[in-house]
Amino acid sequence: MSERPVTRILTRRQTAGRLLEHRPDLSVVRNQRRRARELAASLGNRSGAVAVLAAWLAANPDSDVRDLSTALDNRLQLRLVSVPPKERTPEVTEAALVEESFGLGWEQLDEETAAEILLYVSLTGGIPLPQELAAELAGVDAAGVDEVVEAGFAARDAAHCLTIDGATLTFLESRRELPQARLQRRLRLALGVRDHAGRSPTGRVELDSLAELACDLLGELRQPLPMVSLCHRLAERLRRRGDLSGAMRWVQRGRVAAQALGDDGLAFVGLLALDEACIVLADQSSVAARPHVQRAARLLAAASKAGHPGADAALLRAQLLRAQIEYATHPSAPEKELRGLSGKLGRERDIPARAAALQTLGTACFRRGDRSAGRALLHEARGLLEEVDEGGDSGLTAMLVAEAQGMHPAADPKTVDQLLERARVLAGGEMDRPPQSSLPLALHELGLAAGDKGDREAAATLLDEAAMLASSLLPRSHPVTATTAYSRGLLFLSDGEFRRAEKQLDRALSGWAGAYPKAHPIHAIGRAARAWAGARAGEIRHEDAARAVDEATAALGEAKGLDPGWTAQLHALRADLTAVPV
Repeated sequence: MSERPVTRILTRRQTAGRLLEHRPDLSVVRNQRRRARELAASLGNRSGAVAVLAAWLAANPDSDVRDLSTALDNRLQLRLVSVPPKERTPEVTEAALVEESFGLGWEQLDEETAAEILLYVSLTGGIPLPQELAAELAGVDAAGVDEVVEAGFAARDAAHCLTIDGATLTFLESRRELPQARLQRRLRLALGVRDHAGRSPTGRVELDSLAELACDLLGELRQPLPMVSLCHRLAERLRRRGDLSGAMRWVQRGRVAAQALGDDGLAFVGLLALDEACIVLADQSSVAARPHVQRAARLLAAASKAGHPGADAALLRAQLLRAQIEYATHPSAPEKELRGLSGKLGRERDIPARAAALQTLGTACFRRGDRSAGRALLHEARGLLEEVDEGGDSGLTAMLVAEAQGMHPAADPKTVDQLLERARVLAGGEMDRPPQSSLPLALHELGLAAGDKGDREAAATLLDEAAMLASSLLPRSHPVTATTAYSRGLLFLSDGEFRRAEKQLDRALSGWAGAYPKAHPIHAIGRAARAWAGARAGEIRHEDAARAVDEATAALGEAKGLDPGWTAQLHALRADLTAVPV
């Protein structure tokens, strides 16, 4: 059950400024400040009551503190007529004056609308409630929320979230809400938080504490299916934000509840297994994630066969992730499967997943030389995501980088730079939002583009920044972490810094070892570059290094679908070692 909001008590020094905050004309008058302190003291310096009276003064610019005190005193005297003189203790009088203060402000509001908003805010126990969610639950527009805030009954913070004071809740409780209505209100709040978690930007961390409350409420109200659904949405939300340990906690919490449901929870067990596969992929590698996504696909296939609602759509996502992992760990992509999934996801209207399928297909087309098809697929994928993902939460940043990678080096460098720069900004490169996991890749590609233009200093700065962010945002075995080390190693080699180059190339080899199967040709590429560095440093013979380069070139020739830039790079290494043009 949610806790009550705290009743905040102001200090004597705060009271005058708080009561007169909307009336600068009165705040400079000593007598008005003294009266303000006296009035607040008669209310026990309760912040909620003082806020309502401050709003009353703002709404009545022709009145001052004396007029306000007179209005309150008149209301108090009428109220105390029915109270026997012996029972008019200071405590009773103070409580009555506080209630009349709220009553004075309440008269300015639409009672039914204001009560709806405030009663929902009161259920959070002091946890800020996003104002758009409060308006949705209460069935009012933004203007209704503004009226309640301007009347002093709720406070709004910089994140546009609402809270109320404990004294305000005491006043609301005097309106005598029926227990059954409160029960329904608590359920609607919990379900509203669940739905809001699935559509609000992942960067809004203020929803996290509210989600904990909603999960507890759903458990208390014996609503297991909505509770498991909330756990899934929070796991997905935190994973996209980069909080992998937090995401895994929600997976574990939801799994326990889903397994307790038996057959009824099968679809959610599979969905949470898919969440876990995504977390393992982000935290470790594609190789480590493969058995997890296979398990998720089996569970969701069983749920789909049993006719569980939503299982078909979740199974398509699991199959897509499995195909993407297959492509990430092998030179060529399962294009036939990806095309089939793209069509099915389009019929399901799962725009982010369909865009991801088109992105993978487009990248595969580029790498096997079909640039026109690849460009069309990536352009279509980007258009889909731009319709639903202005903030970059669902993969727009990674999509922009993929399009830039596919266009380079044949396209106009300015076009490529514009795509990468947009990806950098969306991924948090301007430090106006939390950095996304796609930021290191965007910086890496910008560094390579700078190097191609001959700006060695800019290339080094961008690659250094990419490496620094990759170390904090990505696992050590992530392909981007390893490839960034590889690119830095080549940059050091070009400057004649052989020891530093060898260190970076060793890091690349170590990272790729965890990211790709042993048979993947990327390992031969790494060994070739390492051998080249050893030859330049005088540690091994040029003939041995040339042999390593030839082996890597042969491995690339047998593998279809890898970026042709690798082959061109190996040819350059071979030419350098033999000192003859290729």
